[in-house]
Amino acid sequence: RGSRGKGERNSENGKGEGGRGGRGDGNRRRAICYRCGYPWEDHASDSKRLGPYLKWCLRRWCAGVVVCFEDSNLGEPHFLFGEERCKDGDYNVFWGFSELAEFEPAETAARECAEELLGLLGCREELLVALQGQSPLVTAGASVADGVMASLFVIWLGRQSAADLATAFAERRRVWSEATGLLAPMKPAGRRGAGGDVMERLFAVPASSFLDCALMGLKDAQPVCVEVGHGVVASATCGRHSPASLRPRPPVIWLANVLGNSSSELALRLRAFASHCAGGAIVAPGPLVTVSGAEGVIFGLRADGNPDGDMLAGQATFSMAWTGARGTDPGRRPEELAAEAAKLVFARGGEGSTKMFRAYVRALASRALDAPPVARQAVAHLA
Repeated sequence: RGSRGKGERNSENGKGEGGRGGRGDGNRRRAICYRCGYPWEDHASDSKRLGPYLKWCLRRWCAGVVVCFEDSNLGEPHFLFGEERCKDGDYNVFWGFSELAEFEPAETAARECAEELLGLLGCREELLVALQGQSPLVTAGASVADGVMASLFVIWLGRQSAADLATAFAERRRVWSEATGLLAPMKPAGRRGAGGDVMERLFAVPASSFLDCALMGLKDAQPVCVEVGHGVVASATCGRHSPASLRPRPPVIWLANVLGNSSSELALRLRAFASHCAGGAIVAPGPLVTVSGAEGVIFGLRADGNPDGDMLAGQATFSMAWTGARGTDPGRRPEELAAEAAKLVFARGGEGSTKMFRAYVRALASRALDAPPVARQAVAHLA
């Protein structure tokens, strides 16, 4: 995962060409892996794979959840997507990369779905129970790059209002945004904001139109784009017809490929769901999951709406380790982040400051197990 040579020795004293943020020849920075703290070139894997996604060596797979429901106003099957504008697309399913403590894709999918939807469909543990035993959607080409497996699981919300789902998420996101705003002094330089990755908004796409565009797109090599407008139900198009069209991110492209190519049991069930005929009973494509609504626990927040110890620790470890898209940016100093974290723990913690601090230390220690350079950062931070 990285040689214990000069990359680690130099990172101990913070200088030389292998240290975090250190420089190599002239003024050129060496690219440092965000997750393990070693230089990209010292990784055991092919350094060419350490690009916009695979620069993080500890990512073993990616997994996500395809959310399906029957719109209560239209009586038709729909997919639920989220808007998240990135370089590789503008809308997505609810997915992400694995953490070291996760041993199977279902764990990753449950955690990412809970985090990105801010608990709208339940917590990680509840979603994991629903996903257990399901064989995910996987296609031969479903990978961010060679060597990373991608899995998509499917859940069913039953009969729901698309507008109510979008409104409930918007309220949760408002509360989450207020809390993460308090973490602004801890964010890495150059990042737009603090906190994890969550969707900007939710919208629904009629499953039948998505399937039609997916099948046409396979013939014409066109992606399934969507036009959202001002409502919450978007129309699918084969290819991008206007600058306002949202482009699919890779997992949505995989989903379209699966609907058109795969003959697995889950793919066939999802295709039957998407091609449902009006007037007939909609076949549930996956396990039923209960919607929490606008109320309920939001991951990373305490009952009073302030960040909890887990969120603080996550922000601290990310800011210390983040080396930018090219791996050459210096991370935040552990000492300055400790000062900012202490302010939040004891200024916002109130009577629960001790409990919050303990949760913070536990979460920080867990992430420190990722790699020796990360552990050194955590030790310096706690000291």
